Amino acid sequence: SNICDKSRIDSKPVAKYFNGKLISVYNSSLEASNKTGISVGIIADCCNKGFGNLGFEFRYLSDILNHEEDESQERAQLQLRKEEIKGLLEKGN
Repeated sequence: SNICDKSRIDSKPVAKYFNGKLISVYNSSLEASNKTGISVGIIADCCNKGFGNLGFEFRYLSDILNHEEDESQERAQLQLRKEEIKGLLEKGN
């Protein structure tokens, strides 16, 4: 089971940031490790726990996309609420 978990984690695409700016995307944490010289374990910890290493930050691409989707949905809901409030104000309720 441990080998399956490791291969699943290694195959998730990883994004690398430097000082908050996206600079690279890798097909896996293993590829990121090979290209950066940073161990797979450290990269996985950064992705899972949300901390960086020497100004670099690593995130799973799926987590970034899900987060952007969540923010987009929140913005849409906020816009709906604003329109509802505006409608109520115009009706004088």
